[in-house]
Amino acid sequence: MVLTVGEPAPDFTLPDSQGSETGLSDFAGRWLVLWWFPKAKSTGCTLQARGVDALARGFAGAPVVFVGVSYDPPDVNREFCLESAETVTFLSDASGDVAARYGTKRGPEEEFSGAPRRMTFVIDPDQRIRRIFTVQDVSGHADEVRGVLVEALKSNA
Repeated sequence: MVLTVGEPAPDFTLPDSQGSETGLSDFAGRWLVLWWFPKAKSTGCTLQARGVDALARGFAGAPVVFVGVSYDPPDVNREFCLESAETVTFLSDASGDVAARYGTKRGPEEEFSGAPRRMTFVIDPDQRIRRIFTVQDVSGHADEVRGVLVEALKSNA
């Protein structure tokens, strides 16, 4: 599935790092940065998570929430959260069903088919997709997202 800017974000319900069910509707009324990462605790994902954590700290008090999603189980994501990104919510999509709805699931013939593509979706308070990133540079990605959020919050002020 290929999502486009302006369309409604696909609904989901997934377990968070504590095992509690969390859904898209839980974030209604706030900006949501939904970012997919391939593997908790890997070098690239740790770098990305730390960047998102710093970004989230910079938006403390703003109507923005940061949520990372991987195929990792909740207990692995809980450890990853404590080690790399304490301000971020982590969700587990072990089946890859939500990844398929967001277009982050790799095909069986693709390299790293057992992990989601590294992508970020900026979703507005009405739960419409406002920006889609295919992440190429994990070290600079948080700055890209920061720019989008600053503009979004200005236009909604």
